[in-house]
Amino acid sequence: MKTLLAKKIWTALFLLISTSAFAQGILRGVVSDSATAERLPGANVFLVGTALGSATNLEGAYRIDRIPEGSYTLRVSYIGYRMRDLPVTIQANTSTVIDVKLSAEILQGAEIIVTGQAVGQAAAINQQRTSSTIINVVSEEKIRELPDANAAESIGRLPGVSLLRSGGEANKVILRGLEDKFTTITIDGVKIPATDATSRGVDLSTLSQSSLAGIELYKALTPDKDGDALAGSINLVTKTAPETRNIKVDLKGDYNRLMESADQYDFSLNYGERFFNNVLGVQLAGNLEKRIRSNERINVDYANLQYQSFFIDDFLLEFTDEIRKRDGFSVLFDVNTPDNGVIRFNNVFGRTKRDYLWSTRDYPAVGGGSESGA
Repeated sequence: MKTLLAKKIWTALFLLISTSAFAQGILRGVVSDSATAERLPGANVFLVGTALGSATNLEGAYRIDRIPEGSYTLRVSYIGYRMRDLPVTIQANTSTVIDVKLSAEILQGAEIIVTGQAVGQAAAINQQRTSSTIINVVSEEKIRELPDANAAESIGRLPGVSLLRSGGEANKVILRGLEDKFTTITIDGVKIPATDATSRGVDLSTLSQSSLAGIELYKALTPDKDGDALAGSINLVTKTAPETRNIKVDLKGDYNRLMESADQYDFSLNYGERFFNNVLGVQLAGNLEKRIRSNERINVDYANLQYQSFFIDDFLLEFTDEIRKRDGFSVLFDVNTPDNGVIRFNNVFGRTKRDYLWSTRDYPAVGGGSESGA
């Protein structure tokens, strides 16, 4: 009798839990600027009076799962914009779509009127604010604004980052004073293999910053990161296909005073578009670059400094005539599936060619000079 009663109780509890689990819905959508239609990453989205919420990703999209059936108030907030409340009704086993447009908040004082905030900077601040770990973010707008030579130069603008340089430009990153081999570099979350035969370090000078949509620097080792990222982890976020056709062409030129030459260029091309009612997205990017990295150097050796007197015992002159050519491309295809998922194919290629002539002339204190070259 007791066994039969226990079975009935467990059956009733199972049916109750199953009914509650099935009586849930999904809320998703996109948060954007009402004036420019530009998407806002890092916006805070939650249901008032509940513990259910989310933050928008880099594409400005949000998704809240396992919402019990009923009526709620959806609240969306973003730094520099007016907070907005919207009524929403969740139905069981249904995905509800609500796109939210926010307007910039205007602060008026006695003498100064602030009408908005840089979109890229606001996006980076919101992503840092809503992150569950210690993170620094460089937005796409800030990357385009600064004339950095490569991706490593852009990362070097973040706090706690040191750079190793070659020929005047950065090529490797050091986090928190540890060697570059203790830092993990990823592209869209996929780890990049080491570029050196004798080290785990990654040469980032082969990657052009024009193909990046953002840089995420994680300084805390959390369970979702690789265990070898002792110094931290750097995630390079590539661009995704926009909803409308977007073509960008960028051409830069430089002048090298040492070689008295303007034969330098930096060309990049980006194309993005979505097809079949935004189901298929295509993003293509390419870059060509030529830089003169020639330099002169003087090396001087001093004799033993006894009695505060010294003299030069060796004098070495060095000259390096170097030209670096960098090229690369990236191809991205993404497909939005009916169950609100995304299938992505992303391929990134980058390389750097170096053509240089190195010559020296040594003037020792005793004897004549000697020359060498490579």
